Amino acid sequence: MHNSFLITLCNFLPFDNTMKVCPLLLLFALWGTVNVCGQSKQHYQAGTVGSETINLTLNAASVSCKISPTYSTQAVNIFGYPQEDHFNPIVYNHQKDINLNFEEGSNQTLSTSLSAKVFSQLNETRENLWYVYLARNTPFNLELNYGVGSSSVDLSGLSVERFKINTGSAEIRVGFENSRPNKIKMDTLLAKVDMGVLELDKLDLARAEQVITQIGFGKIYMQFTDRIESSTIHASVGAGMLEVVFDDINTPVIIYLNDSPLCRVKLPKNFKKIAPETFVNSTYSTSATNTLSFNIDVSMGNVVFRKSR
Repeated sequence: MHNSFLITLCNFLPFDNTMKVCPLLLLFALWGTVNVCGQSKQHYQAGTVGSETINLTLNAASVSCKISPTYSTQAVNIFGYPQEDHFNPIVYNHQKDINLNFEEGSNQTLSTSLSAKVFSQLNETRENLWYVYLARNTPFNLELNYGVGSSSVDLSGLSVERFKINTGSAEIRVGFENSRPNKIKMDTLLAKVDMGVLELDKLDLARAEQVITQIGFGKIYMQFTDRIESSTIHASVGAGMLEVVFDDINTPVIIYLNDSPLCRVKLPKNFKKIAPETFVNSTYSTSATNTLSFNIDVSMGNVVFRKSR
């Protein structure tokens, strides 16, 4: 049973053919990953691939849930380690709507999951670990809700029309591991951070027409490569931090800034003020086709724009 599970899991790992990995070492590594306190390993499937968009909602208030792309005849493949024998994370699976909930025992909210983390005696080796693989040849609308802990989301080569993420107090990294951009134009990327940290790596590869972010006491880190398409970023910063990093500082950028005396804003030297609360860099022009437009409202937090080190 163990070996067959490992072989099946290997089929969903997003490796390129160019990667050279010793199969034996890989199996040992996976063996160490999948054997958590003797919990049985399970595989769940939902949805079928096709041209119709699948609306996928995922709730992981107190578990680690990693999302990766794959090639499969099933739209969603899940591997995990339930502590309850009859637990199934697929709450709803009807045509093009899929709802996943990885909280066992009861429907935990963010507040109850925080209490469980603070007051429970469970150590890291007993935490639930879940792996969700999404089919590259199916369009998705994704809504991801995290609570605490740390997880990663790899959108490489997927087709995502809309993307929504709520990190709560978790540390989440969203990126494109193989630098494969979103296959289709994304309408909106919406991100909300309460006290956690959200890293949006290679954000331009999402090809989002609009990015909307809300930051409470946490932090959002945005990193852009040089493959920029025109996009508008709206950011509301409370007492947290927004950090924007460019590989190429010559990307045309315009910033509309609504700040306060209680905040701190730092811009690179090649930015200048052209109107009240309006800043542009030296390569900005009204005719540029790859302009990044930022609309930022900050009260007590920090806003930093810089070039990657």
